Amino acid sequence: MGKRGQQFSLTTILIIVIGIIALVLVALFVSGFFGDISRKAGQTPGQDLQIVAKSCELANSGNLNIDFCTFKEVKVNGNVEYVNCEDSRVQQGNSWDLKCDKSSSKSFCGNLSSPKKDSDAWNKTLVNGKNCNSLP
Repeated sequence: MGKRGQQFSLTTILIIVIGIIALVLVALFVSGFFGDISRKAGQTPGQDLQIVAKSCELANSGNLNIDFCTFKEVKVNGNVEYVNCEDSRVQQGNSWDLKCDKSSSKSFCGNLSSPKKDSDAWNKTLVNGKNCNSLP
């Protein structure tokens, strides 16, 4: 009889243990267990003005008009704003070949579902640094 079960080397066992630990850490990270680190990793490009400026350079060099004109949600001094590549703070001396429709800011404001247009929050909503209610 003398049959023995499958034998695993020490290396195989270590690899399995490390794999299980890695899976647990990934699951905890994705679930938000690590708090602020998880939230910061979830941020997408375009979440601060400097990143938007870099993405605008890439969009212009690649002639990507949709990316150039799409509004991105950013936080500026703790306040949420919406900017695209035509924001003066993003342009800062850059002369780009691409241009957006003149009414793009007004159209974007009109398509925002919240805050409600008659609320105080609506009056404080900034698109390319201007209040939605003051756009021509």
